[in-house]
Amino acid sequence: MMKRKGGETEKPGEEKELKNLKEEEEVNADAGEVPIKQEKEESLRKRRRRRR
Repeated sequence: MMKRKGGETEKPGEEKELKNLKEEEEVNADAGEVPIKQEKEESLRKRRRRRR
């Protein structure tokens, strides 16, 4: 885990997860599946809030 300022810790997979989301977003945008991406981002944000 990496330390962030303020003593927060970051899971090593979090960066990858965000990159994957962005790639999925591009693919889904072509297919017109935007709501699914938004739900995933929201769940990620909620998880981060719980960790803090």
